Amino acid sequence: MRNWIVAALTAVIVLPSAAFAAPTLLNPTPYRSFADSPFSGLTFGQFFLEDFEDGSMDIPGTTIVSNTPGTSIFVTNPSFFTDSVDGDDGIIDGLGRDGRSIGATPNVPTGNLGYSILFDEQILGALPTHVGIVWTDGDPNRAVQLEVFDQNGQSLGFSGPASIADGAFNGGTSEDHFFGAINPTGISMITLTQPFSNNNMEMDHLQIGLPQVPLPASGLLFAPVLFGLAGLARRKR
Repeated sequence: MRNWIVAALTAVIVLPSAAFAAPTLLNPTPYRSFADSPFSGLTFGQFFLEDFEDGSMDIPGTTIVSNTPGTSIFVTNPSFFTDSVDGDDGIIDGLGRDGRSIGATPNVPTGNLGYSILFDEQILGALPTHVGIVWTDGDPNRAVQLEVFDQNGQSLGFSGPASIADGAFNGGTSEDHFFGAINPTGISMITLTQPFSNNNMEMDHLQIGLPQVPLPASGLLFAPVLFGLAGLARRKR
C-alpha cells in the first residue's frame, strides 16, 4: 500500500468529558487527493490511509465485505473503466484510470446492498474515532449514502444521501466524493450504499483515525501522588 500513514502514539491525559461529545456525520465533499480529506492535517494516535495501490487492503483489524450474496470485494487494476482517486497516478487530470480502487464482483442487478467495513477493536487497540471513504463510481441514477455505527453497533445516521454520479464509466473523477463521520466513543462499522441501485460501486481511499491513548482511570488518580512523592524526595535531598 503506497500511502499507509501511521502516526506515532503519544501518551496524553484525555479529559473524561470528551467521551460525551456528540457524533458528527460529515457532508459528502468533492475529492481529488488526500489533501481534500477533512482529516488532512489533524493529529491522531494512529492514522491509516488505504489507497489500494499495492493491490491489497493492509489496514490491520479492518475487514471489507460486499453485502450482496454471491459477490466479493476485489481490487481493480488500471484500465479504461477503473475509477481510482484522481491523484493516485501522480497527477490531477480528471481521470482515475491509472490507479486502483475496490468494488464487488460479479456486477449484479441487486448491488444496492452496498459494502460494509468493520473494525476490530482488539486488533486495532481501539475503535477509530474518525472514518472516511471515497465513492468513485456506481449507478448514475441513484443517490449515495454512508451509514455509520457506534461502538455498540447502533446506527448513528447517514452521511448523505447525495446525487453525485456523472453517468459515465470511463474513469472520470468529477463525481468522486468523500463520505465520513467522527464519533469520540468509537465507530465499529460503516456501510456505503446506493439504495435501489442496479449495479455495484467503486470506492477508494479508506481512512481511519485512532484516538491518542489515555492513561487508565487508576493512573489518572495515582499520577498526582507520584508527582507529590517526587517533590518530597527532592526536598529531602
